[in-house]
Amino acid sequence: MSLRSGISAAMVTIASLALVAAISLVQLTSYLRRTTAEVAATHESIRLAQKIEVDVLTHARTDSARRRGDLESQIRSNIKEMGEYVEGGLEREAFERAAENMNQYLEHAKQVPNAEDLPELEDTFQSLTELVEINIGQAERSDAQAARWDDIADTIGVAVAALLGIGIATTLAWVWIFAFKPVLEIRRAMKEFADGNRRSRAPLQGPEELRSIAMQFNEMADAIAKQRENQFAFLAGIAHDLRNPISTLNMSARLLAPDEQLPPEDRLRTVLSIIERQISRVNRMIDDLLDATRIEAGQLELRFEKVDARTIVRDVFELFETSSSKHQLWLELPPEDVPLQCDPLRMEQVLNNLVSNAVKYSPAGGRVLMALEHKRDAVVFRVSDSGLGIPNEELPYIFEPFRRSNSYKNGISGVGLGLSVARRIVEAHHGRIHVSSTHGHGTVVEVSLPETIKKAA
Repeated sequence: MSLRSGISAAMVTIASLALVAAISLVQLTSYLRRTTAEVAATHESIRLAQKIEVDVLTHARTDSARRRGDLESQIRSNIKEMGEYVEGGLEREAFERAAENMNQYLEHAKQVPNAEDLPELEDTFQSLTELVEINIGQAERSDAQAARWDDIADTIGVAVAALLGIGIATTLAWVWIFAFKPVLEIRRAMKEFADGNRRSRAPLQGPEELRSIAMQFNEMADAIAKQRENQFAFLAGIAHDLRNPISTLNMSARLLAPDEQLPPEDRLRTVLSIIERQISRVNRMIDDLLDATRIEAGQLELRFEKVDARTIVRDVFELFETSSSKHQLWLELPPEDVPLQCDPLRMEQVLNNLVSNAVKYSPAGGRVLMALEHKRDAVVFRVSDSGLGIPNEELPYIFEPFRRSNSYKNGISGVGLGLSVARRIVEAHHGRIHVSSTHGHGTVVEVSLPETIKKAA
């Protein structure tokens, strides 16, 4: 789960709980308001019924016709008002009986001077008493129901508050475990790495974003560690490769010691030839190092000119044609001119490196092919061999500086700069270099350059 989706889910959960709580409180408030109104109406109905009872009793006991008329008007007004608070069911039936008994009593009371003995008076009181009891029962039930809902509201409030608390606590715990803790672990790994612990790596834990950051840091740390390993390997390779020519030069110098008699001419020529080859070997190593330094500093200079690409290939072929008795160099060139705008010395350096690698990595000998093709607006140089080849897992890294195949670096000289320098030279010509290889069956390297470069890099 990503950090954004986790926080979003937590926010949605908390918001949902808050919405449920708000809806519940609104519903409960509305219900309690209705219950309060019902209780108030019941109480008002009871008050009016009791007032009517008092007025009816006063009406029955008074002898004044005027006073009776005022009381009758007041009783009828209260009956009418009480009808506004009466609901359906038993309460409505009781009210209608009370109103009917009241009308009968008032009509008969007009005909007698003393109305206390009228049976309708007793019926009226019984009806009003029944109505009051019904209203009291309704009020008690409404109060009890309101109390229950009040308890329910308290329970809901406490439950929602608890759930919100749990949700917030869970969210904070989630943020700590899945966000802050991984960040602190990444920070710890970075600090340890900066302090010199090159094995320090960040754990891949937490949300997707933090795992991605940790993965990128680990990849960077691996790359730095690998680069450091390659640098040590480079130094070891330099020491190893310099030891051989220096040892050879030292032995040759002993043969030419000034206090010793010079060897025969043929032996002397052999020694001088050995010295020349070893010096050329050291010079080539130095040139590779200097070129790598210039490239990294952005100071590689190219001098473009129009040339026949076949001339570059022939010069390299002639240089290596007799360099090894175990290898057969083959040359394939088109019959017509192949015009190319390039720095011929730098392109010759690239081909020298490729042919040298083809010879070195074919220790058992075999065929090395140099070919040139003219394809539309591109010129393609190809060098192929039938040597050791390159393992598939190492192909993506062969152009890295100081990178050499783990399978052969102990038995074949070199510091791992040739292909890196070659690629940078080719790219400076706006071209590309491609290597295809089958482990144990040889390698093919193609260099493709545009025929004309509009703007030299």
